[in-house]
Amino acid sequence: EGLVELVARVPTRSPRTMQQAIPFALEDQLIDEVEALHFVAGERLGEQAVAVTVVAHALLQRWLDWLAEARLRVTRLVPETALMPAGDGTGWRLWLSAQVAWLRAGEDPPLVTEPANLPLLFEAAAVAAAADGPRSLEIIRFAPPGDDPAAAPPAAGEGDGAAADPMAALALDPAAWQVREQQHPQDLLPHLAQRLCELPRPPDLLIGRYSRREAAGRLWRPWWPVLGLMLLWAGVHVADLTLQVQRLQDRQAGLEAEIARQFARALPGARPVDPRRQLGSALAARQR
Repeated sequence: EGLVELVARVPTRSPRTMQQAIPFALEDQLIDEVEALHFVAGERLGEQAVAVTVVAHALLQRWLDWLAEARLRVTRLVPETALMPAGDGTGWRLWLSAQVAWLRAGEDPPLVTEPANLPLLFEAAAVAAAADGPRSLEIIRFAPPGDDPAAAPPAAGEGDGAAADPMAALALDPAAWQVREQQHPQDLLPHLAQRLCELPRPPDLLIGRYSRREAAGRLWRPWWPVLGLMLLWAGVHVADLTLQVQRLQDRQAGLEAEIARQFARALPGARPVDPRRQLGSALAARQR
């Protein structure tokens, strides 16, 4: 809830250029300003179309704050509707559980509603699609045994038990629809978890300003001036130490040269091995 699935037409396959172009491609379809919204590109839908998930920055930040308060470390935030596979041009998919119904018309973004609202949503989607020829509809009912929406007792005022099944109100024309229906042994949530593990690179809401790299950058950004000054001080200190060492080396070399000259004057022809000891021995010998 709070996510909007749209289709953007952008004539590029560069992920970075696409991410920059998507807000302007969808601007006319949105009520809020694009600056207040977060856009995440999903799967490609042809040469120039891409599925896009849109969420308000304020809402996404609220979700992240809730997770932080619960001390949950988030590494990826995947919109659940991205886990529903697309069909071909005339292939529709319907996931139906006791609490929610997901409808995907071909490659269009999935539509999510309550089961009671499914007939109205289905009819509107069929009118918008306006495809020629028969279409296929794959229905998967996600309900544990004994919790099938079709078998649920009707609510007050709904009439007989058939009204509890949202599919019963559709009255699909067999000539226009090829329906395949199956009962899934699991509920919808475990199936979504399995789909998440199967997808190689599902769309992630934590991109841009919400990525871990960007978050780390914001954390370190106030410290960059301090780190810069510390590096500058360290550079000056190293340069000063290098200059002092060079001066000491030059002084040592000068002293050694002077000792060699004085040794040659005091002991002509002698080989300097230990000048200090040799000069001391020579001086003691002359005093005797």
